[in-house]
Amino acid sequence: LKFKQMFVVTTEDINNVKILHFSGKADSSALSELQTIIDTIIGEQITNIIVDLKNLDYINSVSIRMLLVLYKYVTEENGNFIVCEINKIIENVFEISGLTQIFTIKENCKEALNELL
Repeated sequence: LKFKQMFVVTTEDINNVKILHFSGKADSSALSELQTIIDTIIGEQITNIIVDLKNLDYINSVSIRMLLVLYKYVTEENGNFIVCEINKIIENVFEISGLTQIFTIKENCKEALNELL
């Protein structure tokens, strides 16, 4: 019996930067949580986002699309969108889907945060 790891997002606010820590599997079941986060970010007009993928085990095309929606909002508002702590599995998915050419990617969250503060 395989235990399915739930998708969890925890958030952290440092000055004018919101850090989203993703963990588990970002599959179709993650859609409503991702939509809620995006709606909140847009509602609060947050334009500096760091997405920490250190503990993300899997991401599907629907969740990738949600990241792109968030990226599009942030960049249209002249904000900053940085992805950090990508493991090899997610990095391969990002490379195949061309996201490494779109997103600013930093090795760790501290490096990403230093760029925005």
